[in-house]
Amino acid sequence: MTDQPTGKRRNGPATQQSQVIIVMDPTDDASVTAAALAAHNPTAGRITVHPTPDTSSVQTLAHDLLAALGKPLHRLGEEKILSARPAWQAALAWLSGEAHQQLIVLRTHLMNETRWEHLLKIPVLTGTQLLLVYHTTQLGAVHQSMLTPLSHQITDDISHVLRLDHSGEDSYPSHSDPPATSIPPLPRIDFPHFRAEMRRQLSDDQFAVADAEYAYGIEHACLWLTRHPEYRSTISPARKIGMILPLTLRADELDAGVAVLQQGYSKIFVDELSEGILCLGRLSPNVKGYPHPWRDEMGLQIFLCELVANALSPRHTLARLRGAQAGFLMHGVLLNMPIDLDLLHGPGITSTPLTSAIITRIRSHTAHPQHAAALAASLFTNIDVPILASTRVDHLSSDASHLQAAIPNSAFYAVPPHARALMRAARKFTQLHLPEPGREPPQYLFRPAIGREGQHLEKIAKVCGFTLPVLPNRNPHSPWHRQVACWRVSDPLHGPEADMRIPHADREAPGWPN
Repeated sequence: MTDQPTGKRRNGPATQQSQVIIVMDPTDDASVTAAALAAHNPTAGRITVHPTPDTSSVQTLAHDLLAALGKPLHRLGEEKILSARPAWQAALAWLSGEAHQQLIVLRTHLMNETRWEHLLKIPVLTGTQLLLVYHTTQLGAVHQSMLTPLSHQITDDISHVLRLDHSGEDSYPSHSDPPATSIPPLPRIDFPHFRAEMRRQLSDDQFAVADAEYAYGIEHACLWLTRHPEYRSTISPARKIGMILPLTLRADELDAGVAVLQQGYSKIFVDELSEGILCLGRLSPNVKGYPHPWRDEMGLQIFLCELVANALSPRHTLARLRGAQAGFLMHGVLLNMPIDLDLLHGPGITSTPLTSAIITRIRSHTAHPQHAAALAASLFTNIDVPILASTRVDHLSSDASHLQAAIPNSAFYAVPPHARALMRAARKFTQLHLPEPGREPPQYLFRPAIGREGQHLEKIAKVCGFTLPVLPNRNPHSPWHRQVACWRVSDPLHGPEADMRIPHADREAPGWPN
């Protein structure tokens, strides 16, 4: 291999750190094209584009990229992303939102400067590594000049490039859907007597199914609590120290205050100080500050949503939630919920479980990122159309794990893991959208996909073969998880040593990272 006088050609394989890689194919070898096409694997984060023989049109290239991403081209006109600019925005948004790691483009030696300019912006705008296969002996002068200011590598061995490991977030995360099971009507009774009444009312087989959901709720409630800073700060060896600090402090401020006291004073002095302030050992009616409210309302709402996100029916949800209440009380936390949960609305009750099959169908039947995200959000939140339309970009968390609904006092919803790519893509599309002169930048995440009366959203649902959940008349702006109350009422019934012996404690707990 002979080095060219310009460029950054290197002998040997390109590295994963190179965001732009030129693969030279001087003999237009059919095996190079075959290898690139065989590497196409969206589930592993690698996309291969074999462009339509059109050397100048950015619009055609955008359509080719959307097709390679598995999006339906016949929907582009209906979704108003047919022309070059919105089609290119949509392609970039999907690349970014689905976290694709590598984009391979064939026949790039035939492309004009405008197409190359658009392609070279992809790594900067999406974080996707770009492989441009150049089927000729040397780079053209225009293309060489465009590469000169960029950090890039040139190789003639595509096999080394395609051995790069996929180390980013999965573009299509694999989530197995729970097996279909049915549960008969469950007792409408509060959690202290729920399991016993369930045992009396159900047959052995029915109870086994319902009790598995109940146990799921206990296990994940224990996992979430024992890994939450607010809880751990009060069960740690320094919990007496934490209790002398103001209850208005956030969990991170509480941890910082405890650390300052522990670093500045001896353990004996701090213990004596804590006991003196709290009058520990005396007959005081409230020596440990019980009861006091759980501070992290947002985290609690998100946990409850994640707990029931894949529940197969409202009855499965009810069993999990009653189990969670029992798990919370084991740790000295009282979680109050309405008795008539099955008559309310919200996640797991009136929402639609977003199975992997549903997400796959949305991805393959919609091309506009905002349309796909709006439909998914409507299904897993079941919030009113005007509220969904008023959701702003900043209502989506930076990691797309949760969404804030613009209702009085706010409600927070966990975004199912396999729906987060859709949310990220919608946000990216909004950020790439340049406003017309004199207009404010777009700030709404779903509004273009919904319509004034929700008519656009209904069309999208119909195209995907879904029926939107109906919002009940009762408390339409107060989903059940906004009606819960949570209080610290006592010390845990078992200590942190027992917490660490929870079955499957190595599994990820809903709502809180390991």
